[in-house]
Amino acid sequence: MNLNIDVRTLIIFVGINNLIRIIILSLHYYINKTSKVFGWWIISSLFTMMGYLSLVIRDNSSLLKILILVGNVFLILAAFFLYIGILRFFNKQENRSLLATIMAAFILPFSYYIFIDDNIAARIMLISFFSIILLWMMIHCLWVNKTKATRLTANFTAMILFIYVLLTIYRVITTINSASFTNMFIPSASNVLLFLFSSIEPIFITLSLILMVNQKLTEDNKDNTEMIEKIFNTSPDPTVVAHLESDQIIMVNDGLTKIYGIKREEAIGKTTKELHLWKNSDDYQAMITMLKEKGPCENFESEFLTKDGKQIIGLASAKLMHLHNGEYVVASLRNITKLKNYEKERSEIQAKLFYTEKLAAIGTLAAGVAHEINNPLTIIIGNADIIENRYRLLDENSSIKSFHAIQNAIERITAVINGLRAYAIPDSDQTEKVNIHELIKETLHFLEGIYRRDNMAIETQLTASNHFVQANKGKIHQVLLNLLVNAKDAIEDKRSKEPTYAGRIKIITADSNEHLQIEISDNGSGISPDIIPRLFDPFVTTKSPGKGTGLGLSICQTIIKSFSGTISVNSEKGVGTSFEILLPKS
Repeated sequence: MNLNIDVRTLIIFVGINNLIRIIILSLHYYINKTSKVFGWWIISSLFTMMGYLSLVIRDNSSLLKILILVGNVFLILAAFFLYIGILRFFNKQENRSLLATIMAAFILPFSYYIFIDDNIAARIMLISFFSIILLWMMIHCLWVNKTKATRLTANFTAMILFIYVLLTIYRVITTINSASFTNMFIPSASNVLLFLFSSIEPIFITLSLILMVNQKLTEDNKDNTEMIEKIFNTSPDPTVVAHLESDQIIMVNDGLTKIYGIKREEAIGKTTKELHLWKNSDDYQAMITMLKEKGPCENFESEFLTKDGKQIIGLASAKLMHLHNGEYVVASLRNITKLKNYEKERSEIQAKLFYTEKLAAIGTLAAGVAHEINNPLTIIIGNADIIENRYRLLDENSSIKSFHAIQNAIERITAVINGLRAYAIPDSDQTEKVNIHELIKETLHFLEGIYRRDNMAIETQLTASNHFVQANKGKIHQVLLNLLVNAKDAIEDKRSKEPTYAGRIKIITADSNEHLQIEISDNGSGISPDIIPRLFDPFVTTKSPGKGTGLGLSICQTIIKSFSGTISVNSEKGVGTSFEILLPKS
């Protein structure tokens, strides 16, 4: 049955509709470049348009057979690209070997029925057969891979493609039943229905595909939002998102509700000031100012308040987030309250350790100190007896000399006691401008008599032009005393093998660029090379068991480092040891 409809006009209309589809898909691809499937569907529409237009222009062309082959290959390629786009939409990869096999299986027999046996009916059945295969592959892909969000549009697209399959089958059947089919432009019912449907199919397919993409994007956005919220809430650190200008909170995580004791609904819509999150609101404003002027802010230390008024110490980090409706502050807080408490306890323990080591050093010198005090006391007692006897004989000149002797002895005792007392006082953390030369002289005034009695000479070369440093006087005194006691022990250790050995300790100061150099050396027993790399580690000692804690040099290094200085050692076993201290000049 022939209908009074021009098939060529329908084919041209199909081409125009595919051109419109190309424009629509291109606009969506331009707007939403995150979905690459539009590119495949645009190529599919382009090949469909060229395939149908080649059918129209072939009649009056000398390249009739070539155009027939090219036009139908374009239509098969169009189906290929539509199928690939659907696969990629569902994040599936096409089987290229299968597609190449289908293309080869189509081109070879189709070419035969063009160039060898010119049979239009056979060609129609071939193009219809391979179209049905590809359409069915698309339907299967849509049916199997559809998601909850895309179920309706995927089913609708599959239904449109299935109608296309039915019309193609109908066309094959009518072609087989036709006694003589010599012109594809005959307005038969199958031809008209197929091309008429082909003219409106692009509209439905395009709308369906666009809806399907939008639904998937909506689903992906929802999944991404849920994932971001889960990540947001997984962080144990309190995190807040607030509007930059109004400070109104729009989002908080579970970390904030747990640490601050504030419910999510209590925080949303309020400002940080209303919730009293910051103990000092000026700190928050300072962080915002820093954020605006310098960009992301990290580890801004401040104090914060929980809902019940408990104070916590935290490090706040923040950055600006630009959204379509304004700028927002994303701020997170690292609770370091326990860390601060640990640091405080550590400082207290360290201070006690330093003080204990000072007392240990005093204990090491106890015998020498007792001797230093005992000698002047003997002089005092002896001269007191002389004065008593002279007064009895009224010898005034001799009495005055005895008084002077007593006075000198008392001054010696006073110097020793004051030195001990000054050294034994616990140190503070305050620093001041310290005169290192004066400090060395004070230390030697306290020790020189003890060392001289033990046949140990102390030499000084205080040549530094600028001998002032910013430090704590008591702690530097502790370092000097510790090194001098170690030098004395090293000399005594060597003297245990050579009883007549003459000990020598040398103290030198010098300028070293921006630093003051202090060198304390001895000619004692020296240190083994295997110990030197670990010498400043805690509990490492060169002394005999029971004679040292192994903490003295470790504490010395800690003290010197606290004043931005360095301490190093150079020693040779059996020859002696030299300690070098570098401190920034004041």
